[in-house]
Amino acid sequence: MAQPKRSDLEKIAGWMAQGLRIPIAMQLPLAQASDALRALEKGKFVGKIVLEVRAD
Repeated sequence: MAQPKRSDLEKIAGWMAQGLRIPIAMQLPLAQASDALRALEKGKFVGKIVLEVRAD
């Protein structure tokens, strides 16, 4: 699993502080990743697809 670098996180935090906003088209649980993939293949949305990963 990739580990974030502090310098990368600081750069992203700076962009967010300047007002960067990422549009989210949909948010789905990881169990519905196949639905997210189908949506990506259709390409008829604006924004990113977020998969929720929870450690319960």
